[in-house]
Amino acid sequence: MGYDADKLKAVSGSNSTCNTSSENVPPKDLNYSTLTAAVPSDQPFTVTFQRTVTNVGNANSTYIAEVSAHSKLNVSVVPTVLSFNSMRENESFQVTVTGGALKIFTVVSTSMSWSDGSHIVRSPIVIHTYHGLGI
Repeated sequence: MGYDADKLKAVSGSNSTCNTSSENVPPKDLNYSTLTAAVPSDQPFTVTFQRTVTNVGNANSTYIAEVSAHSKLNVSVVPTVLSFNSMRENESFQVTVTGGALKIFTVVSTSMSWSDGSHIVRSPIVIHTYHGLGI
């Protein structure tokens, strides 16, 4: 994201470094819980997010995905069920967001969540437009 060693130290509080292969990773591809992307204005769009989560709850737990409806966004999650057999186990999922043309300077949002019946992990989904900014 263009951070030099001094900026990275200021953000992380340590002498962390990033390898050069991570220099051009788009923000939407960072493994954050928030799913956000810039899309061109005035044209339909499809954005895909890949995420990996680590089980910090009970072993042998199963989480089911649920998406909050939004009239301008169609959101699909694959797989819709994540099953963990142990603590610190990793599972990956993909979220695809599609929509029709949005006007310039538009922000639309919804959310998705994973629930095992007693715990809920919620992720905001934010799509915003740009116009020729190369974002």
